[in-house]
Amino acid sequence: MLKPANFDVCCCCVRIAHQLRLDFPPPTELPERVRLNRLRTWYLIAVVDYSHCIQRGKTPAKARNGFADQVLDLWYRSSACNLPYDIYCAAYLDMMHLTSQFLDCIRPDKSNPDLWQVCLRVSVCSLADSTTSSTAEPDVLSFVRDYDRRISDRFSHWQKRLTEQRMVSDWPGWSCPLASY
Repeated sequence: MLKPANFDVCCCCVRIAHQLRLDFPPPTELPERVRLNRLRTWYLIAVVDYSHCIQRGKTPAKARNGFADQVLDLWYRSSACNLPYDIYCAAYLDMMHLTSQFLDCIRPDKSNPDLWQVCLRVSVCSLADSTTSSTAEPDVLSFVRDYDRRISDRFSHWQKRLTEQRMVSDWPGWSCPLASY
């Protein structure tokens, strides 16, 4: 379990990243390597924040706009200066984001810790395409199965991407043309 001081440091990192606007598109006048490092820093801070929050049962900090989430799926291969391990950061963050969504839906409401209310909220959270009224019986099992399927699909997606990445790049001979930064 994490010590409270570690969580406080993580919160400070997120706040500093927000102040530096790392979750926004980097300015185009910056060199390519600096632009990549800004996003990489935001993603790594987000991974640590998600990890701490999942362990503590808290909601992680969110990016203030959708830019970082929109480019996550392609960011790890967007430049010749991307590092070989960037794909792992992207995959891990994506999986943790989905896990956090699941936990947010099942986390009990502190003002009403009644399990039935949690189940009703789970039913409402579960799927946008299902029409669940507040009087309907909650189907917690189908909700959990749906998230299990979604997590499995994302895992398969990233396994496929990782296999493609290994085929495309020769990692032992990897080099960045702008490595003299």
